[in-house]
Amino acid sequence: MCDTSLHIPIDHFNGSAEGGDLMECYFQWVTEINGINFYDFYDRRGQKRVAGLRVGDRFNFALPHVEDIVWVLNITGGSCTFVGGNWSGVPKDRPIDDVVPEPDQSYQAQAGGALVYEENAVAATA
Repeated sequence: MCDTSLHIPIDHFNGSAEGGDLMECYFQWVTEINGINFYDFYDRRGQKRVAGLRVGDRFNFALPHVEDIVWVLNITGGSCTFVGGNWSGVPKDRPIDDVVPEPDQSYQAQAGGALVYEENAVAATA
């Protein structure tokens, strides 16, 4: 059974250093309907930024601690303890309608810490 109070924090990212601003933002599993998991997304201060997300969604939001960027993320995989996808940071003065998160800028959020395969992949490339 999945726990609706469990935080699924972003604990790993690939790409430019600005991705570090996503660290400690988190997803919270809400429910499963017909095999589809739904999530809400929160900033590191616990403020809900986006609700009703699922795998395949692209969404954007602003973070109060980063005033000049609008974040565009997608969700490419998830469970009630894991969410992964890609991200882009877009200057606030640029239109975001056609922005697609960069394939080489990924994130993972995992309840309980970084995934073993990600840790091994980092060790193998070091």
